Amino acid sequence: MDQEIRKLKKELTAAKKKNKELQKNLELKTNSKIEFCFTAQELEFMVESVIDKTLSIYDQLSFKDIDLKIQNN
Repeated sequence: MDQEIRKLKKELTAAKKKNKELQKNLELKTNSKIEFCFTAQELEFMVESVIDKTLSIYDQLSFKDIDLKIQNN
């Protein structure tokens, strides 16, 4: 009986140690920072792309709005 208890205590200790390792690894993964480095030209291109896409969507929505108004009248 005592031998079983010692064995279970060892298993519990090993499981706790493994759990701490896993938690530490998870913290390292979730706390890591992602850094981006872009040149001014790359940033300018990205901003222009976003603006172009936004204007394109706006234009599409505007035309749909006009179509709906025409259909309603």
